[in-house]
Amino acid sequence: MNESQGELLSAPSRIVVRCPNWVGDLVMAVPALRALREGFPGAEIALLLKPHLAELMAGSPWHDRVIPLEIYGANRRRGRLGRAARELRAERFNLAVVLANSFSAAWILWRAGVPRRAGYARNGRSLLLTDRLPPPREGGVIAPAPMQRYYLDLVARLGCPSRGTELSLFVTAGENKEITERLAGAGFAETRPLVAVAPGASFGASKQYPPERFAAAADAVIEKHGGAAILLPGPGEEQEARAVAGAMRCRAAVIWPPVTLGPFKAALARSALLLTNDSGARHVAEALGVPHVVMMGPTDRRYSAMSERHAIVLRRDVPCGPCHLKICPLDHRCMTGIGPEEVAAAAETALARERA
Repeated sequence: MNESQGELLSAPSRIVVRCPNWVGDLVMAVPALRALREGFPGAEIALLLKPHLAELMAGSPWHDRVIPLEIYGANRRRGRLGRAARELRAERFNLAVVLANSFSAAWILWRAGVPRRAGYARNGRSLLLTDRLPPPREGGVIAPAPMQRYYLDLVARLGCPSRGTELSLFVTAGENKEITERLAGAGFAETRPLVAVAPGASFGASKQYPPERFAAAADAVIEKHGGAAILLPGPGEEQEARAVAGAMRCRAAVIWPPVTLGPFKAALARSALLLTNDSGARHVAEALGVPHVVMMGPTDRRYSAMSERHAIVLRRDVPCGPCHLKICPLDHRCMTGIGPEEVAAAAETALARERA
């Protein structure tokens, strides 16, 4: 760091954060956003992220505004990234924090002319960054690390003090209103407690616990505690949710069309328990303090090891894992080895722990 860089960093007035693209990763970035606000309390902080993620961060005090990054889906076309960079240039940010690991995440902020750009030196983007942090490695290979710590280490490089790794999200009045209306429309206006089930995983089928096992575990909890189950599928996950609901003996409803992330937060916040795969839903539950049971298959647990205050994580150590493959080429033994009775027992433990 040279002297001029140090002077620039001492009081940035406009900060842009290129956020992670996945729900779970963004939730695990919250401690870093909290530290960034603590480190630069007088600066405007803008979050640059996928449009559908904006509701996830609604109500948070750690940023001032959101800039939707319209370069995905129908907007993925030639020249759109360059146009987005030109629009960012007009904002005249003087510090960029690149939490996303892709080359394009650093490129857009370099192209936007942000004079100070901090990020991890990986994926061939070192020359696009002014403040480079080497990623954690083991034996010369990038190693799995808890994502809260991964992001916190980056903002610590900028002098931001850590205020812990606890996750936190907020539910707005509008989000509560929408999910209240959706639940009432499904006949769940007064039902308590609710067992929420998030049966999907956008990563791929390898992360998905079998629907009939989700159903058996949810039935066991409801038969003991009363209430009902709500199925919360994401876009494209209706089939899995209906399979779970169809296999249940107890009262259950699929909330469909899928709620966006704001009402999804509100639905989890009023649930007694969440049963979920290793997906973004588990991190939302963690941030809201909702007890949850996670069936973890092909993922390395080290990535989320700091996100388990309210969780019980069930997994089977198998010779072929963790493989991080989207589709299991074998017999899905890492997931089928977890029985529904084990899930139900873990749910009881999670509920009892929260009451203690």
